[in-house]
Amino acid sequence: MELKFIARKKNYDHILLLVSGPDFKRDVMILRHNLAIPPQGFKTDTDYDTWMVRIACDYTKTFKEGLWSSSAFMRFINAPRLLSERYHLPENYHRYIKEYILYNTVRAPLNNFEITPSAPTGHALIKVYANLTNEELAELRQGIDRVSPHLLKYQPLKNVERKIANEQKIAERDAHNSDKKREYILSLSEMSQGKVKKIYADIRELKDLREKRFVK
Repeated sequence: MELKFIARKKNYDHILLLVSGPDFKRDVMILRHNLAIPPQGFKTDTDYDTWMVRIACDYTKTFKEGLWSSSAFMRFINAPRLLSERYHLPENYHRYIKEYILYNTVRAPLNNFEITPSAPTGHALIKVYANLTNEELAELRQGIDRVSPHLLKYQPLKNVERKIANEQKIAERDAHNSDKKREYILSLSEMSQGKVKKIYADIRELKDLREKRFVK
């Protein structure tokens, strides 16, 4: 079968080196034998579907008997992860190890990172599976730039602590003046050394910021 160079050559060469090795060949041969997969993998999706129905039925039976963890179905589900761990492959190789087990197909990840945007929450999940080359770092930057317009936007805020402190001064004034045991009326001008207009301006800005950021 002619190999298709779908993946980046670096990753493709890495997995090609793996599948050509005698230890990996032996492990896959044993696994295929134990799972009743043809020695060279399935030739068609129909063959795979027939096999999957059979091991799924076996799983249902073993589940009822409490032996599901040792079923062929569960061994197949766990095989890509276990082989990846044994041969020190990152998580993004799991699906390609699975393809190799089933179809003898040699493919590899296009990148060693993933960017998954989540529209409802307004964030993007970034996974890095291996040390990135300069080329991959540049592509990661491009990927982040593509999803950035869909993410929540937070611009830097100026003098927030000062504005909140000024907001607190009004609360302190009102608390003091509402106390029936007070000895005098406390003025905002007295508390702020005459900068009353600045305090009210800060309060208006805080209200505006909160409405823009937290009120939908």
